[in-house]
Amino acid sequence: MKKVADGEMITERFKVRFNKKQNIKKLFEHFHKCKVDANLVRQEKNGQYWYVEYIRRCFPSYEMIQNHWDGHSHFD
Repeated sequence: MKKVADGEMITERFKVRFNKKQNIKKLFEHFHKCKVDANLVRQEKNGQYWYVEYIRRCFPSYEMIQNHWDGHSHFD
């Protein structure tokens, strides 16, 4: 709520690991098809795994909270 009040976008940070580097590309292709706004922050290989960190922007949540503050109703 504080982020939205300050005009900042709501984000979630994820850390995942993969056996194969090609699966990182497949994940981001899937995000693109589903219109998920995700940005790769870091990827590195450690041992046999690829460790990936990415941030997803939560625009629908941000927009819903803004609309509430502007006096609009929300129906689920």
